[in-house]
Amino acid sequence: NTLVPITDNAIDLGKTSYEFSKVYSRNITTATSSLSISIGGSTAYLKLRGWGTYGAIYLNGQSSQQYDAGNTIIGARSFPTTSNSSFNTVLGYQNISDASFVGDNNVAIGKTNLTSLTSGDNNIAIGLSALANLINYDNNIAIGNEALNSNDAPGNIGIGEQALRNNSSGEDNIAIGNNS
Repeated sequence: NTLVPITDNAIDLGKTSYEFSKVYSRNITTATSSLSISIGGSTAYLKLRGWGTYGAIYLNGQSSQQYDAGNTIIGARSFPTTSNSSFNTVLGYQNISDASFVGDNNVAIGKTNLTSLTSGDNNIAIGLSALANLINYDNNIAIGNEALNSNDAPGNIGIGEQALRNNSSGEDNIAIGNNS
């Protein structure tokens, strides 16, 4: 029997074609820079795109991610589809998610970090809702749940749960410890 995909450049596995209990592959080659895998009605997209000597990797629940130099995006509802940004690293759910985001060299790991960022470079947010309200500034580091949560100023460092949580406009501060 021949396996016949339902669309061009596709492989169909399941009840609508032939059903397989296990599928092994050493290599999967596509003519495009993307691969989508659907399991149980949910689709994951793996997109690879080279740009010069740099590339971008998106593994995500969205199919229309913007491909820019050196971005690594893993997580659902993370990173806007229209961003013109480079060298950002995003791991987790709904990180750097503002639709108008433009920025470079940012890191967001966890859940709902840097969600309001529209323009900013060199920010690091790790935890839950770290730097969630930062809109337009650079060079902040927040490590811990809700660290620098209300911050919208440059050059702050908050390490620990809710470190500098209520700082909204103070610049160049350092706080280490829970609720500091």
